Amino acid sequence: MLEIPDADASAFKFEQIRDMIITKIETGVYQTNHQLPAISTLCHTYGFSKVTVTRAFMHLKKRGYIFYEPGKGHFVL
Repeated sequence: MLEIPDADASAFKFEQIRDMIITKIETGVYQTNHQLPAISTLCHTYGFSKVTVTRAFMHLKKRGYIFYEPGKGHFVL
């Protein structure tokens, strides 16, 4: 389960999600090929919009932390 820590109030929501996932990857909680929760699951669980979570995932992909496999989901690189 993802936990959004008490983040910097000035950070955008997508940055909070992105940074939380990066922390979990860098600390070994999420390891290579670990499947991340679905965007819809994160939206429902935390009350974020689909646009917000999608933006966080796009930033993670651009930074080389995750990849998307069509029909299966997002995974840690």
